Amino acid sequence: MKWCLIIVLSILESICTYSVADHLHNVQSIYKQSIYNGKQVEDGKWESVVAIRAAGVNCSGTLISSKFVLTAAHCLTDVFDINEIVVFYGNEVNNNVEIAVDFYEIHPNFCGFSDCGDDAHDFAYLRLAEEVCIEEPFPKLLFGDDQIQNHIHVGGTVTAIGFGLRSNDEIYSGGTKRKADLKISSVTELKKQFVAGGMDGDTCSGDSGGPAFIQEGDKGWRLAGVLSAGVNEICGSGSYYGGVWEVEPWLLSRTDYDPFSVSEELQPCQPMVDYTFSGGCRVGADSAHVDNNCFIKRILTLLKPLFIF
Repeated sequence: MKWCLIIVLSILESICTYSVADHLHNVQSIYKQSIYNGKQVEDGKWESVVAIRAAGVNCSGTLISSKFVLTAAHCLTDVFDINEIVVFYGNEVNNNVEIAVDFYEIHPNFCGFSDCGDDAHDFAYLRLAEEVCIEEPFPKLLFGDDQIQNHIHVGGTVTAIGFGLRSNDEIYSGGTKRKADLKISSVTELKKQFVAGGMDGDTCSGDSGGPAFIQEGDKGWRLAGVLSAGVNEICGSGSYYGGVWEVEPWLLSRTDYDPFSVSEELQPCQPMVDYTFSGGCRVGADSAHVDNNCFIKRILTLLKPLFIF
C-alpha cells in the first residue's frame, strides 16, 4: 500500500511539472519573442525589464512606473480572464517574484502586424495589483523629432532585453533575463517602426513585448521600442520594434507614466519580498495569483514524507 501511494504521488507530481514547463512551451505565440546570442543580465541590473505569462504565452515587458508595464498587444490576444496574466520580477522566471495583474488594455488601434504593417500599433499595458520598487529610475520613453532622428537610424545601436530563447533549437524552460546590443538595419517610411538585430544578436521566442533601449549620453537610458515580430520565423533574421513615441500620448492619458519625474520624486512603495514555499513555488507579497499547479506541488511535497520510512 505504501509503495502504491508513493507511485501515485510521483505520477501526479510529474503531471504538474509538465503542465508548468513543457505545455507552456508547446503553446508559444506564433510571433517571434527571446534574446538570441545574448548575454545573461547581472543581478540587480535592468530591473525594469520583467517577464510576462499570459494564457500560456511567454513574453517580456518594461516597467514604466511602479504600477504599469508596457508590452506588446499580441501577447494578450488569447487572454479571457485577468487571472491568466502574471508578471515575474527578477532575473529568472522560475525563481522570480510573481505579481498579479488587476487590469490591462490593448491599444485601441491594434490590428496585427501582418494586417496593418506600419500601423500595427502592437502595444498594450498591464496594471499591477501591487507596486514594484526598483533601485534604478523607471525608464523614460524616447520622444521628440530630434531624439528620434539622432538615435533611430540605419547603423544606430539599441540594447534589447528579454526572457526569450538563446537559439532556434532551445526548449523554453522558464526564461532568463538576457541582453544584446543590436544594430538598426532599417526604419520604416513613416518612422513608426524599425528593424534591428541579425545573426550576431537578435530576439527569439519569449522576448515579444520586451524593450529596445538607447543610451542618451549622461541622461541615461531611454525606451525606444517594443518588440513586435520577427522579420521571419528564424531567430537571427532581425526583428521589428514599434516606436514608443507613437503611443506616449495614449500612455499619458491611461497610466501614471510621468515623463518629467526624476528618481527622487518617485512614489514610495513597499519593496518586493520573495516568498518561497515548500515545493519551490513563489508568489509576490499580497499577490492575488497563486498557480494551481504550484499549489498541488506544495501539497505533494508535504505528503511524501508520510509514506517514506
